[in-house]
Amino acid sequence: MHDTQPYVYHHDGVDLTARYQPAESDSGLFGGNSNWRGPIWFPMNCLIIESLQKFHHYYGDDLRVECPTGTGVMCTINEVANELAARDAK
Repeated sequence: MHDTQPYVYHHDGVDLTARYQPAESDSGLFGGNSNWRGPIWFPMNCLIIESLQKFHHYYGDDLRVECPTGTGVMCTINEVANELAARDAK
């Protein structure tokens, strides 16, 4: 319905329209010609780190994985979560 009848908000003599955009953005607000629709990576990284912490709470220090991959260094899942959190903070 938004593609044929977009929502129009009238404020102080200005018409603001929310149109349906199925693919490419027609606004420079989202990087111009881009499918990017918002800041998704920050919340996803937080969810991944929190999930790893919960796995560590369940499995404890007995479960170890290689981190970073290919180094031969074995870490607990909590250590991996801390490593990812430190990368995210940079």
